[in-house]
Amino acid sequence: MCPDADRAMGLAPHTDPSLFMLLYQGNINGLQFYEDGMEWVDLEPVEGALIVNIGDLMQIVSNGRFKSVLHRVKLVEFDRLPMYRTVIWKEYVEFKATNFDNVLESIRI
Repeated sequence: MCPDADRAMGLAPHTDPSLFMLLYQGNINGLQFYEDGMEWVDLEPVEGALIVNIGDLMQIVSNGRFKSVLHRVKLVEFDRLPMYRTVIWKEYVEFKATNFDNVLESIRI
């Protein structure tokens, strides 16, 4: 548990809705994926590497051959207060659908 939760951020477990997601981790720890039988596994950053997550649409179009990756981000502490309030994916998508150009302003603290 983070000692100062108001100064931390993370993402709940989720799969990405797209075909795939490219992620540059930099040198930041915190990304985890769920592997059946192993629970949550830390993904150590590799300098200069890109991570490719298989998303829900890829699982659908491949008829299950490629599985969507369940992943999360552990809490990471920042040296300043968060700029955005906590939102769940469904809420974000609803904001995006009705406020396409200003979705980030909609959730700004």
